[in-house]
Amino acid sequence: MLTTRLTALAAALAFAAPAPGEAATVARPEVLLVGGMFAARAQTAARTDPAVTYAITVTGTFTYNDKLSQQDCGHYDPPGALGWQGSSWPLLDGVPSPCTREVARASHTYCWTQRGTGDRLVFDMPDTATGDDVGGLVVVVDPLTATCAPAVG
Repeated sequence: MLTTRLTALAAALAFAAPAPGEAATVARPEVLLVGGMFAARAQTAARTDPAVTYAITVTGTFTYNDKLSQQDCGHYDPPGALGWQGSSWPLLDGVPSPCTREVARASHTYCWTQRGTGDRLVFDMPDTATGDDVGGLVVVVDPLTATCAPAVG
């Protein structure tokens, strides 16, 4: 049920992909679902504008490894570990996203700002065995806010 609601929310907020030859860029918040029960790759529907700073917020967790491990943005909790460990996932445009350099938060919400690249932003969770995954990450790319709320938990 949660998956259905999140998928409907993403569809309702997603910016329509530009037609071939059209120069559209991300002009309003986009919601992407990635990892876990969602696609291993998600990208903005339109290019980002290099003249615009975007606030990117990633929240959520998902279980994997037969529900023995948990992952959020930049951290995982493997079996037998004493708390959350650093992770290089998710990737943003092929490199570890900025949340991988932050401390783990109980809220599982991470935010950073970055300039547009002129291309679509691409988020990857290189997990190939997703049949046992539950949950996922919700990514909001917001060109209007361009700031992050203070970190909580």
